[in-house]
Amino acid sequence: MKDIIDIVPATGLSQDYKNAVNALQGYYQMGKVDKVVELIEKHGIKKYEEHFPVSEYRDVVNDTNREGVEGLNRIVERIRTFTDPDNFPDSEFESLVKEFYSTISGNTTIVQ
Repeated sequence: MKDIIDIVPATGLSQDYKNAVNALQGYYQMGKVDKVVELIEKHGIKKYEEHFPVSEYRDVVNDTNREGVEGLNRIVERIRTFTDPDNFPDSEFESLVKEFYSTISGNTTIVQ
């Protein structure tokens, strides 16, 4: 069993999990919503415990991060529904990505 790396002490969540949405965010910022939708449809977005399978990692969900994991998983479930590039919910996507990063870091203000 491996330890999860780069844990934020305040949240108990791994900074590495930001990679789950980094590509989506990058394409979105370049104005390539079609690529965002393609990634969602072809590759999906893994929930926290899918990104860190309990069969490989120790202490994936614990008392420190349980609420954060649940929040991240809700965000991922919602983003997974964004599969229509012609009706892409821009402001909701932006808001969810900010909330995603903020949940991991424990910061309420996101600097871009």
